[in-house]
Amino acid sequence: MTRIILICLLLASSTLADSGHFDEEDIADAFLKEHGDSQQGLNIRCKACQAIMKIVKKSLPEDATKDDIIKSLRDVCEKMRPLKSACKGIVKKYLEKLVHELMTDDGPKNACVHIKLCSSVPFPWKEM
Repeated sequence: MTRIILICLLLASSTLADSGHFDEEDIADAFLKEHGDSQQGLNIRCKACQAIMKIVKKSLPEDATKDDIIKSLRDVCEKMRPLKSACKGIVKKYLEKLVHELMTDDGPKNACVHIKLCSSVPFPWKEM
């Protein structure tokens, strides 16, 4: 039930942000501040981080520069409709750490653990 409510909030915030009533990054920041330390907030941040890492890694050439990575990170959130707000907040807050991790050979899960957006201890529900 909590997941359904959260998804509805994310979709609603994305819709309101798209209509110009709210700044989407402010909504994402507020969400991360409110839910950042809760288990639910950690799970959403973890899933969003892993999705960001997977999408960006697939889109980058092997010889990608830091600027290429930054551009891909700024563009990736448009592809993540249900997690768009969370994605924008994560990219804004953790840009340099995301860039650093994308320059390594770590997989999405390990990279997100290093950034501290995922726990190294598995959640009681299915991981991405």
